[in-house]
Amino acid sequence: MKKNMNILIFLTFVLAVLNIDYNPQIIEEKPDAYNVIKYMGDEIEENPQDINDFYLLFDSYKLDSKNFAEVLSYFDDYDCKIIEVYPYLNPIYQDTLNGITKIIYDGDTFNEGIANVYKVYMDELDKYRLTEEIDKTLVNGVRIRMLKMKVNNKILGSFLKQYDGVKYSLSSYGLFR
Repeated sequence: MKKNMNILIFLTFVLAVLNIDYNPQIIEEKPDAYNVIKYMGDEIEENPQDINDFYLLFDSYKLDSKNFAEVLSYFDDYDCKIIEVYPYLNPIYQDTLNGITKIIYDGDTFNEGIANVYKVYMDELDKYRLTEEIDKTLVNGVRIRMLKMKVNNKILGSFLKQYDGVKYSLSSYGLFR
């Protein structure tokens, strides 16, 4: 009788374990609802004279260290400041190259600033001896995924009309328009 009871308890335990739907949850860091809604409006058209920190996304429009000065020369006549450069990182090396996911922009001219970004990027690749990525960068330049800029809304609006594939947001994790 005791043996039958142990078998019954064991079978119940096995069936209970088999019935459990194992579904691990991935916890994502999400901005609060206010921040998401805040970036969905037409910030540029509503307040054309405001100066904001914008994130410009260059996924569709290919921006790199070779055409950087040419594209951003649009802002030469205006008061704007590039704050950070987010280079495109090969997904294979993203964990290794987490030190250059964001590079502080430092330079008086566009050519000087992108030269500093190029140097930091190449030093990081050299540090990990990623010769294949170094070769690609020597040929194609540093591909830039995103920029953080302080610029007037009206000026940014006219830049976006000229460069159709560029998107913007007020947050790096916000909704890009």
